[in-house]
Amino acid sequence: MLLACPVLLALLAAEAVAQPQPRYDIYRASSRVVIDARLDEPAWRKVPPAGDFQFNRWKEGGEESTVVRML
Repeated sequence: MLLACPVLLALLAAEAVAQPQPRYDIYRASSRVVIDARLDEPAWRKVPPAGDFQFNRWKEGGEESTVVRML
């Protein structure tokens, strides 16, 4: 039993290393941006969405797609 634990940890670590790490490009804002959770400035529209993110509902409901833009 004690021997199985290090072997299992080594297998899990090898799998985690083998997965490619995500890469995200962060863009410089082309105009003034107000931090107000509305994302209605022109700078936000020029930036492509980053990644395929899912918002998990832990208590009820299913996954919801989440759009992320980085400035």
